[in-house]
Amino acid sequence: MEITHVAGPTAKIGLVDDDASIRKSVVRLLRAHGYACKAYDSAEMALADPELLRMDCLLIDIQLEGISGIELRDRVLAQRIHMPHIFISACAAPDWRVCLQQMGNSPCLGKPFEEWELIALLDVLLQTNAG
Repeated sequence: MEITHVAGPTAKIGLVDDDASIRKSVVRLLRAHGYACKAYDSAEMALADPELLRMDCLLIDIQLEGISGIELRDRVLAQRIHMPHIFISACAAPDWRVCLQQMGNSPCLGKPFEEWELIALLDVLLQTNAG
């Protein structure tokens, strides 16, 4: 059975990024736009939290120490959880872009990204998921 997350009045966003300043600023941005947000500093920390699977969307840094962002996404999907996700990365290397294309063109924002880019993408993903 596949579980589909649908955004309610306050969508819950899981943020996985090993950069403390990114976590702080993105959490503040998301909360200012009415989203609930829980931040994790590693994929391991996120996977250890049962709340992770109740998020409406994941915002995942591709290049994490230990388990990568792509592997984190794969582990969530392996649990048959359909959850929208957005990758973020400071790396402009074409190899991860090719990898993302092979996985169905997962959305990705390059760091630094504009606030409106993230909010617009979240709104579209959550609206699409709800419909």
